[in-house]
Amino acid sequence: MFWSFICLTENGGFRAKMYDITQHPFFKRGIAVLVLAQSVLLSVKWDVKGDVTFPLATMSVVFTFIFVLEVTMKLIAMSPAGYWQSRRNRYDLLVTSLGVIWIVLHFFLTG
Repeated sequence: MFWSFICLTENGGFRAKMYDITQHPFFKRGIAVLVLAQSVLLSVKWDVKGDVTFPLATMSVVFTFIFVLEVTMKLIAMSPAGYWQSRRNRYDLLVTSLGVIWIVLHFFLTG
């Protein structure tokens, strides 16, 4: 499947394909749903000894990695200079970076 994706992008260019994907309404809606789901996770009280803490933390990590993938795809699609022009993209980059820092602090320094 990956090879067919590469073959499809040779004519249109990899950057153009990334741009088409990141600008597609389904992609944007999917990311918006994940942002809402991540926000719901913030509203849940996390008890260190609770049974649901580990699954909630795992879901948060998965969402953060998807957001890292989104940022990477947009950086490829728009180039770093083009990506940086949008305030929304800068905010997304900041929040995603803070999420990665949280992952490092939560999982690697506490365990």
